[in-house]
Amino acid sequence: MTTRSLRTILFANSALAIFLPLLLVLFFGWLWLVPLISRGVNAQQHQLAEAIAGQVESFLTVAESHVTTIARLHPEAELTAEYRRHVQHVIYAAVKSVPHLRSLYLVDADGRIGMVGLMEDARVSSADLQGLDMTGNDLFRQTRTTGNLQWSETFLSVVGSGLSVAVAAPSGPRVLIGEIDLAELSLFLRRISMAKDRQLFVIDRRGQIIADQSGRYTAQQINLSNNELIQNSIKTGADASGLLDLNGTVMVGSIQKIRTLDWWVLVTEPRATAYRQVWVAVAIAVAGLLVTALTVLAASLVFSYRLARQIEALASHARNIANDEIVTRWPGSEIAELDSLAMTLQEMSSTLHERAKVLEHEIAERQKMEEELHLNAALLEEEVSVRQRTEEALRVKQLQLEAVNDSLEQRVREELAKNREKDLLMMQQSRLAAMGEMLSNIAHQWRQPLNELGILIQMVRYDYEDGLLDGQKVGQFIDSSMSTIQYMSNTINDFRDFFKQDRVPRLFDLEVAIQNAVGLVRASLQHYGITVTVELDRRCMVMGYANELSQALLNIINNARDVLVERNTVNPTIEVICRISDGEALITISDNAGGVTEEIIDKIFDPYFTTRHKSQGTGLGLYMTRMILESKLGGRISVVNTAEGAQFRIVIPCEQEVVSCGP
Repeated sequence: MTTRSLRTILFANSALAIFLPLLLVLFFGWLWLVPLISRGVNAQQHQLAEAIAGQVESFLTVAESHVTTIARLHPEAELTAEYRRHVQHVIYAAVKSVPHLRSLYLVDADGRIGMVGLMEDARVSSADLQGLDMTGNDLFRQTRTTGNLQWSETFLSVVGSGLSVAVAAPSGPRVLIGEIDLAELSLFLRRISMAKDRQLFVIDRRGQIIADQSGRYTAQQINLSNNELIQNSIKTGADASGLLDLNGTVMVGSIQKIRTLDWWVLVTEPRATAYRQVWVAVAIAVAGLLVTALTVLAASLVFSYRLARQIEALASHARNIANDEIVTRWPGSEIAELDSLAMTLQEMSSTLHERAKVLEHEIAERQKMEEELHLNAALLEEEVSVRQRTEEALRVKQLQLEAVNDSLEQRVREELAKNREKDLLMMQQSRLAAMGEMLSNIAHQWRQPLNELGILIQMVRYDYEDGLLDGQKVGQFIDSSMSTIQYMSNTINDFRDFFKQDRVPRLFDLEVAIQNAVGLVRASLQHYGITVTVELDRRCMVMGYANELSQALLNIINNARDVLVERNTVNPTIEVICRISDGEALITISDNAGGVTEEIIDKIFDPYFTTRHKSQGTGLGLYMTRMILESKLGGRISVVNTAEGAQFRIVIPCEQEVVSCGP
């Protein structure tokens, strides 16, 4: 049994008597206080969200009231020329007086825009919008059908460069539509934000962030519908408060509905910030309790010290008795029990001295026996000690071996995690680079159709001024315009399909995949005067990911295009040839740019290797091409120099061959 000093026992018992009730009070107080604090913080966040929702609704109501007021100025079926000029002036004045009103346009009864008012930095002119057919616009049709004020979903405006929402009001047989710049809503949220760490968001019915005080989340097009708190509120239509995760930070949030547009205002604040003042008050109260407890504990320590000192004096005299010393005077005490104990010990001392003489003889004989026993015990202890040291050494070696194994496993896990993170980062960088190339290709694909639309619109104006515009001309203009628009829509669909991620490998036609990849960049190559030819002798079906193969081919073709442009090659040419043989497809992509220098030809598939400036390339294109072909399609890639330039060779296994066809 472990023995302790009297001072320690008295002090420990006093501390237990003081701190045990204190801990119980803190525990049960915590159980009662935490829910109360949580409800208080949630209520405060809810009040703030409700106030901000009202301010955001007022922000939108300003534009709504302008649109409604102007719509009431011209309810007549017919407008005189003078009155139309007056209405046009009012529309311009409204756009200039409301900063977040991007544009106002009056749609006539036949569904065409008659009057337009635009902000000064608009990307289009009034002439571009006047006469535009709005009969296919959902907002226009709903307003005409219901005869009431209508709000649209959010959309990317052609007037400005950002996200917008439109409000439409009936004006007799016409409809007045106003576009509201949601970037101004982010600035509005920034002005009304009252705390540094607090985040304010406006969310639409799909959970998409359409405005925030910094604009960062809106630019990233973040959707919060997967958050349980926001998802339940949008689903049930009820306001709510609670905890949510935002970019890895636990936030206290409250979501409040904006009744005008079925939008939501989300107010969030880091949990540590929201609870800071409350926890400071709790800490002060706990500190006060601790100071009180420590004061009582100090008083208990003084009392324990005085009591222990008297008992230690008695113990000291008792030790003297054990050392065969005669004690003549025992210490007195102000405690009756201790004084009685001293007298009893003094009587025992006298009795013990008498018995000690009798025992001395017996002790002398027993000492001889004990010496022999001690000698045998010493030999046994030495043997046991040797065995213990041997066993301890074995345990140390075992622990060292286990530690080395644990360290190796940890290092292997860390390296695997680093490699996975590196692969994900390189995939993301490659995807972003591909998106940049696709945007450039879309621009080249759309340039000619846009020119054609511009010429058609100008021809309609000239025919109208020359009095040549009739039903046939209008029909031809509409057919040509819709054909061009359909071509542009098909282009968007092609590029959108390119970015779709295949979740499972599928059988796909290799010829179709090659033709689609070349078709995506053909306009870009023609822009630089580069001739591209495709030659396919037979078709085959490949098991894998068609979009991944297209991305790999685009990386190689884009590299060839950049080298041809950089080296200013005469009659630049890119040739794509596919041959099927022995169950494998050999795809060669050749150019006439002079080839790859021998010093770097073995490095071009390495990650982050590039011969261009960092601002012009990441060095991931050919590396990701090799990764896609090897891991997603089970193929391989190599590069050689020909007489005219570089030739990339891709080998992919075929699942089955199809009937032969021409190039």
